[in-house]
Amino acid sequence: MLGGRPPFIGDLPQLVAQKLLQSPPSLLSLRSDISQEVDKVILRALARDPAERPKDASDWFDQVETAAGNNLKVRRKPSRV
Repeated sequence: MLGGRPPFIGDLPQLVAQKLLQSPPSLLSLRSDISQEVDKVILRALARDPAERPKDASDWFDQVETAAGNNLKVRRKPSRV
């Protein structure tokens, strides 16, 4: 969403091949107004290796909030779990 397009584009076989063989493009190649910190958090969430991704959505939100600094105000509802 931040890049204005999906990280991979094409028909189903192309999408599968891209996801298996390529890393997603940096947001910095698509937009100049994204900080390097936000770009790193997004790329980490899109990592092919699950061990490299945030452990859960709450962890990812914390990372985005930290990377965005004061430019982002997230209001979260408490988890029902």
